[in-house]
Amino acid sequence: MYGGFYYYIYPNNKVNMRYYDTYEQETLSTLNTRTGVKKSRNYSSYWMDFDSDFDDAVTEVNPYSTERVVKLASVRRAVANFVRILTNNEKIQVKFSSGKDSYTDGKTVVIAAEDDSKHFDSMVGLALHEGSHCVLSDFNMLQHLIGPNTSDNCAMALKQEIRDSFLTRHNIHSTDMATKLVKTETLQPILGYIMNVIEDRRIDSYMYKNAVGYRPYYDAMYKKYFFNDEVTKNLKYNPDWRTPTVENYVNWLINIFHPNFDRDALPGLSKMVDMIDLKNIRRFDTDTKMSADADNWPRDKFDPTLYAYNELPLLWRTANDILYLMMQYVAKAELAKKQEGTGGDRVTIDIDGSSFEIDENGLENLDMNQSNSNPVPAKVKFNEKKVKDAMKKIKDVLQGKNRRKKLKSQEKRDIDVMESADAKIVEVGDKVVGKFPCLVLNNVTRQIMESNVFPFAYHGYAQKPNGYYDYSTTVLAKVPQHETAVVKGMQMGQILVHRLQVRNDPQVTHFTRQPHGKIDRRILAQLGMDIEQVFKRTTVENYRPAMLHLSLDASGSMQGKKWEQVISVATALAYVSSKIRNIEVVITIRGDREMPIVAVMYDSRKDRFQKARNMFPYLYPNGSTPEGLCFNATMDMITECANTYDVYFINFSDGEPGVSIRRKGEYVSYSGTGALQHTKRQVQLMLDAGVKILSYFIHDRDRFKNWNVSPNTHDSSSWRAFKTMYGEDAVNVNVENATEVIRTLNKLLLKKGD
Repeated sequence: MYGGFYYYIYPNNKVNMRYYDTYEQETLSTLNTRTGVKKSRNYSSYWMDFDSDFDDAVTEVNPYSTERVVKLASVRRAVANFVRILTNNEKIQVKFSSGKDSYTDGKTVVIAAEDDSKHFDSMVGLALHEGSHCVLSDFNMLQHLIGPNTSDNCAMALKQEIRDSFLTRHNIHSTDMATKLVKTETLQPILGYIMNVIEDRRIDSYMYKNAVGYRPYYDAMYKKYFFNDEVTKNLKYNPDWRTPTVENYVNWLINIFHPNFDRDALPGLSKMVDMIDLKNIRRFDTDTKMSADADNWPRDKFDPTLYAYNELPLLWRTANDILYLMMQYVAKAELAKKQEGTGGDRVTIDIDGSSFEIDENGLENLDMNQSNSNPVPAKVKFNEKKVKDAMKKIKDVLQGKNRRKKLKSQEKRDIDVMESADAKIVEVGDKVVGKFPCLVLNNVTRQIMESNVFPFAYHGYAQKPNGYYDYSTTVLAKVPQHETAVVKGMQMGQILVHRLQVRNDPQVTHFTRQPHGKIDRRILAQLGMDIEQVFKRTTVENYRPAMLHLSLDASGSMQGKKWEQVISVATALAYVSSKIRNIEVVITIRGDREMPIVAVMYDSRKDRFQKARNMFPYLYPNGSTPEGLCFNATMDMITECANTYDVYFINFSDGEPGVSIRRKGEYVSYSGTGALQHTKRQVQLMLDAGVKILSYFIHDRDRFKNWNVSPNTHDSSSWRAFKTMYGEDAVNVNVENATEVIRTLNKLLLKKGD
């Protein structure tokens, strides 16, 4: 994978860095010193929708958390945008793997879930790399020649010399196709590694030329997946790595861009590097890709059972040339070990447990000179298992098998949900009350309401064909709990629409007997009566568009009649916005689970009323009362329209703010005077932005009928707190008289602007 440059070491061990890039651009290794890239910087933090201070918030008690799901959704959304910008292809999708691999099939980039922010940059780099493959690589060729179960195609496409020297002569009989294919299967991954080395160098050269701003992500990717300390030590010192074996040749080629790469480490390695020719790597570019049906590939004139080798892509032919040369050098080294007069005229080499024989007379006259390894320092010890594991990880990355954390199916579904909701975690609070995360769901759908991450819905469980319930998959309850409240709200809305129809029509006023304007022909004859004011003027006055931001307290204490009345009012206003063209309505609910949550349930600017009609019956109040924190999170949403609308913030609540959040093993509280004053400050910010505030304190005295306390005990203290937050204009509304809210709003909406 990855490329655009390499280092090599001369026999005197002096490192000489050379650029093998057509465009002579900076290399990844020089970025940190020449372009100001700091190794410790996390570039992803500039565009992520969450703050790193809140990482791993609840993992010690709950590995599956809303925060993790939102974080992963944010990562995927951002990575997908990067890939689409890079490739200029909106059709390429980015998905999280339900397994452990990162790969691409040419149409979709599949990345392994990574929720550790320290690794986001490398994950982005890997996704960008895979995305560029979708545009630039010939997947038809790759899938048919080195894909699974393609050994027959590979055998038909091999270089003639490989077939003659290693697959036919002495190894198998002409009819023993099964053995031939087994040996071909041994060669396929070797060809795959060689092609990936070349192809990735080409892709990355393209990237460096066309997407300079993405280099830091590539830098992070290289460091994470390739610059392994154990591999570095073996490249630099291990004499065993300088023994001509197929595995060693592959290992050195894979590390062609490593600072400790030595092109003379193995006999013929320098020739292979020259065959790749990094300086002219873009010669492998092609606009013509192989047919998706391998049966349509060109056939050899003399042997139709074979593909026309010279018409296959240059990438494939170069990989074959390198493989053939590699096997020749290994055979030559084995011949040198062989005692004269033993073993006949055959030389045997081993590749991954499979034996290949070649006639001594078929070996080319090869130069077997190579450099000596560096002296091994006394303290350096080689761990064969560790370096094999390290190289396997590198090879896995090359093959699109980046083994990372497996994503559970439920998490995958919830991530899909959060991404569709345009969910993000924002930092709220201030220096006085402290900083808190707040989850904002910008687009709630039925799918989101059915998910485990949405706490404000009556849930049931999906039923299996056998009649049992699938307790891993939630659905909305069969019976909507607030259908009656929604129907009542629609009736209220119809009445309100009838009264507000005047807003749809301009108000035309005629002024007669004016000293100037247009002549009024009806009184023109009065000019002879010493009356000179025979002019008229007409004014047309429209209502200024109104934006109503309805914020509903969805804490657990709002259950019962309170919630039913609030749902009715919300439904009524949603209905009004669908009928009156200059009234827009945004309806949000607020509460908490793990953290404060604000959910946009309806936005008349993009939603049809039917959305509110279908979803509002299932809404369920749950959790605490984050008040000011939620206002803080949606401040921009509320105030951004103040220049073009008369903006009204309409708040429904029944109590004082309070919420407790677990952060890094400890609970952080938002309550008391601090929370009251913080909410008051948020209200003032809205007022300063020109937003008009209407706050309704909802109470239900029936709650206290069977209690041994006075109803005024709770209501009086909460009401005082409410006025502290929202001012003396706050309205105390009995739940049974919530229709008074509609009358208030009716009067408000028919009032001309100040």
